[in-house]
Amino acid sequence: MALCAKCKNQIEVGDSYCKHCGRELSRSPVSPASHREKHAEEETSTLAILAIIFAFAFPIVGFILSFFALAQLKRHPELKGKGLAWSALLLPVIATVLFIILLIVKGH
Repeated sequence: MALCAKCKNQIEVGDSYCKHCGRELSRSPVSPASHREKHAEEETSTLAILAIIFAFAFPIVGFILSFFALAQLKRHPELKGKGLAWSALLLPVIATVLFIILLIVKGH
């Protein structure tokens, strides 16, 4: 099985263009459907996972890791985990604000 390098639709050997997207095919127009490509589409950022875990256990570490995770996700848009990274960023901030409010209310 061969896939178009642009649209990833199946093409037949010997075709001079992709019937789906119209891309002209060169000498090596195909990219084999590999396990690695399929796996990369489903992969979640390890940094995002670590950031959300640390956001609960060690909020400052989770907060810092979330910045690195968001930067990684920006560089590698095929990775998933943007929601985890944002949650890890916001969770410590919300917890800190609630803690300060609780201290103010208890103090009066």
